[in-house]
Amino acid sequence: MEKYNVGWGLTNLCNMNCEFCYSKQTRKETSELTITDWKKFIDENYDKIQTINYGTGENTILDEFFEFIHYVRTNYPEITQSLTTNGYLYERVKNNKKLYDIYKSSIDEVDVSLDFADKEKHNKFRGGRFVYDWAINTLKMLNKDGKKSTIVFVGFEETMKKENIDALFKIAKENNALLRLNIYRPVNK
Repeated sequence: MEKYNVGWGLTNLCNMNCEFCYSKQTRKETSELTITDWKKFIDENYDKIQTINYGTGENTILDEFFEFIHYVRTNYPEITQSLTTNGYLYERVKNNKKLYDIYKSSIDEVDVSLDFADKEKHNKFRGGRFVYDWAINTLKMLNKDGKKSTIVFVGFEETMKKENIDALFKIAKENNALLRLNIYRPVNK
């Protein structure tokens, strides 16, 4: 039987205010499923799933996210789990051994959003004061923990400048990460 690679946003919540966000309105208007719903889906479909990437909102905001990835790893260890984060992962686990241990044993790979190698530009673009530090600290933690990681940046005129890309490659190399470009496609607001 063919297995699926699932992209799953467990939450609409996000701790950013990105200039380019395509889903701000949707996030305000959409109700969320509960961890009971997530577990039911996995229990009914685990044999059809090869990988799950948790993306869309910032899943690490939720305690239930950590409970869920632990549930999946414990009950269905053959499913590869990856996470796309703005870097908040490090903030959640740095002083919480339980959450750190869950992340370390449950998540196989992490994509970290980092659009600018310049701290001030990245913080402004993502709409947060510590966003750059979160991303860098998460990359360092992933490298230390031997996790596969990728820096993901939104490609548009400003981020595509050679000096920015060169600097992002340098950060990637320092942290044993890959670098991936997602082309920005404007949406109507």
